[in-house]
Amino acid sequence: TVNSGHANLTGSSFASPFVAGAAGIIRSFYPTLTAPQVKALIRASADDVYQLPENTPYLEKLGKGRLNLVRAINELNEWPAIR
Repeated sequence: TVNSGHANLTGSSFASPFVAGAAGIIRSFYPTLTAPQVKALIRASADDVYQLPENTPYLEKLGKGRLNLVRAINELNEWPAIR
């Protein structure tokens, strides 16, 4: 919300609450994971967005990709480095 209304904005400051919320949800599914493990899981399970033509000019400037909470929760065993 912006000034008691809504606005469509972009940037890492606006992405941060989504990632923080995802980290909380992941910890609720896997309470034994440490904070570094949750971080690694979020990064490993992100969707690659660099293959999209409109993102070509931003190569290596978009972080690890688009947050994918479903993949993070359902594919924990696919990421051996997370254990």
